[in-house]
Amino acid sequence: MKTTLLIAILIALFSNSHLIVKESDAETTNQQVATGIILDSLNNEVYLQYENGRPSYYFSKIFTPVCETGVCLPIKINIYWDLTGRYMRYDQPEGEVLTKSDHELFSKSDYRLLDEIMAGPDPRDGASLKHSQPRHGASSKGDQQSSPAPPAPSVQLKFKTAADMCDALTGSTLPQMRNKYVPGALYTSYTCWELANNSSGKMRQYTQNHLMTESFLPHLIDCKQCGTFNMAVDHISQEKKGEDSRRNTLLSIIDTSNQESTTIIALQAVSAYSWQKDTVQHTLTRAFTKHQQTDQFKLQLLRLWRSRRPIPMDMLNHIAKNINKDETLFYEYQYALQTNQNWSETVFSNLINALTSLEDQSKQLSLHQLMTQRVDEYSLETQDLFKTLKDK
Repeated sequence: MKTTLLIAILIALFSNSHLIVKESDAETTNQQVATGIILDSLNNEVYLQYENGRPSYYFSKIFTPVCETGVCLPIKINIYWDLTGRYMRYDQPEGEVLTKSDHELFSKSDYRLLDEIMAGPDPRDGASLKHSQPRHGASSKGDQQSSPAPPAPSVQLKFKTAADMCDALTGSTLPQMRNKYVPGALYTSYTCWELANNSSGKMRQYTQNHLMTESFLPHLIDCKQCGTFNMAVDHISQEKKGEDSRRNTLLSIIDTSNQESTTIIALQAVSAYSWQKDTVQHTLTRAFTKHQQTDQFKLQLLRLWRSRRPIPMDMLNHIAKNINKDETLFYEYQYALQTNQNWSETVFSNLINALTSLEDQSKQLSLHQLMTQRVDEYSLETQDLFKTLKDK
C-alpha cells in the first residue's frame, strides 16, 4: 500500500512539475535569494539563483584582499556551486584580472590551474595537482585557451598553513610547491580554495532545509546540473528506512520520469542485489517496453541486466517481437538473446515472424544463424515452420 501511494505521489509530482511557480512568484522567476551563508570575515555572502522559478545554483560575488609577500591586492571573483555545495566554476566581472605578487598578470594556464585547485581537495593535505586539460565547467578564462598547458610534475607534500609553503626569508613559494600552486600566487590560490570549499556543507544543509519541498522535488530529481538527484531520492525515502524504501523510490522515478538522464541515473542507482527481486524485474521490463523510452535508456538497461542476472522471459519476448523494428539496437538485442540460454516457444516464434520482415540481409543472416543453433529445442511444428522459412 505504501509503495502504491509513493508511486501515485511521484506521478502527480512529475506530471505537474511545470506548475511549481506560485502565482505570487510569477514576476520573479529568475530571482536571486540571499541565503545568510557568509563565506568570510568580509561578509561575502552566498546567493541562490532561481531560473524559471526553480532553484538552479549557488553563487557569490566576492571582493577580498589577498596578501602576497607583504603586498595586499584586492581581487574580485565570482564563484558558483551546485545545489549540494559542490564547487562548479569561477569567473570574474568584466575588466577584472588576477595578478601575482609582482603584479604579473595570470596566464591562461594559471587561470586553468586555479580552477583545478579550487575543484580539488585541501591543498594542505598533500594531494597533487598539475596543469592538464580543461575541466568540464571550468572557469571562463580557462576555457578560452587555444591549447592545453604543458604538464607539470606532481608533488605529494603536506602543509598546514599557507605560510608553511613559503620561504621564511623571502616569502616566495617553495620550489617544491610551485607546480601545486599558481606560481607567484600561493596565497591567492589558497584563499580561493577556502572560499570555494569551506562553506559547502552549509549550502548542502540550506538545500536540505529549504528546497526539499513537494513543489521542487521533481525538478531536483531531473536537474542534472543541480547535483541533487541522490539528495532528493534520500529525502523521499527517509520516512521508511532501509534498502526497500530507496529501491521503491528509484523504481517510481524510472516508472514516471520522462527525462532520459534521470531514468538512466535512477537505473544505475538500483543495487545489483535488488535486480533479483520480481518487483524490480517487472518495473524495469515495463519501463523498457514504453514507447517514449530512448535507445540510450534501453541500451543501458540491457547492458546492466546482462551483467547482473538472466533477462526475464517477458523482456526476451519483447526483444524478439521488436528486433526487426528497433534496428539501431538490433545487435544489442541479438546479443541479449544469445547470452540467455533458455528461450520460450513464444520467443522463438516471435523471432520467426521478425526474421521474415528484416530487410537488411546481413542482419537477417546473423539472426538466422543464431536461431539455427536453438531450433532443435522446440516443437516439431515450430521446427517445420523454421525449416520452411530456411528453404525459401
